[in-house]
Amino acid sequence: MTVLVTIDGSDRSWTVLPHAAALGSALGLRLRVARVLNPLLDVGDQFGPSIDRAAETVAARWREDLATRLRDAGIDAEGEVDLIRRRESAEDAIVRLAVDSSASVVAMSSRGAGLLQHAIIGSTAMAVVGKCGRPVLLTGPGVTASPAAGGYRVLVTNDGSRDSDDSVATFARLFAGRPVEATLAGIYSRATGDRSAEEEMGSIRAHLEGMRDQFSVTGPLQTRVFDAQEFESTAGAIVRAAQELEASVIAMATHGHSVVRHLFAGSTALGVLQQSPLPVLMAAV
Repeated sequence: MTVLVTIDGSDRSWTVLPHAAALGSALGLRLRVARVLNPLLDVGDQFGPSIDRAAETVAARWREDLATRLRDAGIDAEGEVDLIRRRESAEDAIVRLAVDSSASVVAMSSRGAGLLQHAIIGSTAMAVVGKCGRPVLLTGPGVTASPAAGGYRVLVTNDGSRDSDDSVATFARLFAGRPVEATLAGIYSRATGDRSAEEEMGSIRAHLEGMRDQFSVTGPLQTRVFDAQEFESTAGAIVRAAQELEASVIAMATHGHSVVRHLFAGSTALGVLQQSPLPVLMAAV
């Protein structure tokens, strides 16, 4: 079992590596770092007797670069370059690698900068989230270079929906028996027609308490309800809560993998990814 980290060659794509290493250490998993090569797009002006030979020349150069970057970062991981197959998209190649390597988690950088950009240029990262059937660790544009110091702390969000409950079960299985500190968190945002704040927050807390038995982490486990401040979005409240708890990662559900659906339905998960200095561990539901 591994954490599959995918790199696209840009400096930004490497920001996920230290966070993937921290998650891998918490889960007791080795890293496998891969870059996918599209022979039709990535060969460029590399000449050879055939496109296959030219692609292999580029792949050899990329493998050397991967090995150098991993060595310089002090990361003990396998590095590889995989050629995208005929009629295979980049996200499908990543999903194939995840299945072949029995990866428990896929980790990658998200290049989009907001919902509209995700919809216009598409998002390989969000497509992988929707297709791979396992949690995906994503770093957004504001992620810090290094993980938080100390033990591994995970903030698991829950909005009370069945889909969100399913994602909590996914994260509970992932972290089962691991020495992590986990917080099950809900966000209360005032709305017209609500009962009193005390009643609403009490209901959220009761729901979270009912999910405690799913977690078997060996570190501390707590439940918290955070009250969104005036004019604060749910995404903003989640990021604030994670920083208050000095979390290492925010774990949450995302509803579907269509970027257009994310744009029109709105996406708390994408909002968190956009704003968060922490990586976001997403599970598609």
